[in-house]
Amino acid sequence: MAEDIILLAMNITYVAVFLAFLFFVVMPRTIGRRKGSAPFIPTRSRAVATAIELLQLSSGSAFYDLGCGDGRILAAAARSSPSSKIVGIDNDWLPLFFARMRTYRASNVTLIKADMYNVNLRDATHIYCYLFPEALRELESKILKECRDGTRIVTCDYYFPNLVPARSVELSKNKYMLARKMFLYVI
Repeated sequence: MAEDIILLAMNITYVAVFLAFLFFVVMPRTIGRRKGSAPFIPTRSRAVATAIELLQLSSGSAFYDLGCGDGRILAAAARSSPSSKIVGIDNDWLPLFFARMRTYRASNVTLIKADMYNVNLRDATHIYCYLFPEALRELESKILKECRDGTRIVTCDYYFPNLVPARSVELSKNKYMLARKMFLYVI
């Protein structure tokens, strides 16, 4: 009988902790999000490899991941081009925490907690973003104004409304799957 009460108390505690996590961590991240940006959506492994291939990072590259999430693209970029400058930008501390855990051994990775619309992209030679169409529409003018000629940009699933991609790669025909298509732009 006493064991049942202890077990019930433990279950109630777990439920309370879970609900507190939802209320204090998940909901504020969703409600306070800038309109048109994207929630954290992990990029599939196959899409990560394709993005790195399309970016063609080389020695001296300055790679920016706008909305870097858990850092899986950053880690792959750091592995593929250890002499490049790799910068991850996210406006949420929780994904940045996971990005730091994923990239802690990479000395060429810098993580910045900031609104990507306020970060200067003038030195970027390569950019990756997995953002909703509204965010890409808003980001397009910033990229055209700040990025130099030859900057390679890869977007996942969504495209810039007024730019023509140099190449697109279809990863899946399944319309319900995320990370189905990649778009490469060269400014």
